[in-house]
Amino acid sequence: MGKDLKGKELGKGFVQRKNGIYYFRFTNKNGDRIGEYDSSLKELRKKVKKLLAEDELDKTEVNSNKTLNDMFDLSMNLYRVGELKERTIISYNNTYNRHIRNTIGKKKITSLRPKDIMIFFNKISQKYSLTVCRIIKACLVSAFDAATLEEIITSNFVKTIKIKSEKEQKKINALTIEEQKVFLKYAIESYFYNLYVLVLNTG
Repeated sequence: MGKDLKGKELGKGFVQRKNGIYYFRFTNKNGDRIGEYDSSLKELRKKVKKLLAEDELDKTEVNSNKTLNDMFDLSMNLYRVGELKERTIISYNNTYNRHIRNTIGKKKITSLRPKDIMIFFNKISQKYSLTVCRIIKACLVSAFDAATLEEIITSNFVKTIKIKSEKEQKKINALTIEEQKVFLKYAIESYFYNLYVLVLNTG
């Protein structure tokens, strides 16, 4: 806390020099040290108020330009490191690059609304399985979480969106006992016969 020449507290960043001039210094969003001064403390406080407001505005403008891609990369390279296994991060990156990076990933994260994400999910649900859709959602949740932590957005609405897949699931027909017997009868001369027996008896 800075003080005037009489020892009175002036507030953080404020100080009165020996020549009586009041001075204020702070570090802006770019990491630069900025100073302002005035012979009147009241006038200096007015200048400082405007200075801080402009710096905050600049900060908001910078943050508002962050894309979904920026936030996903930040999440994978910082926030999720140590939390996710390396192979999971690789899986997320591959999925994100394939399905998101060159589509909605280019959009500013502050411009994305729930309806935008729902439209995106509706498109991918027609092409991909539920498993793939769930990984895609996990990627988006990570990106929006990072944006929340960075105070670019106030909440992560992606978590509340439910996903489904309209892609027809492959139907798997198991062999009946009789079919297994017939199969093994004709496979008995095969090099893989013992393996077939093992597989059929262990599911």
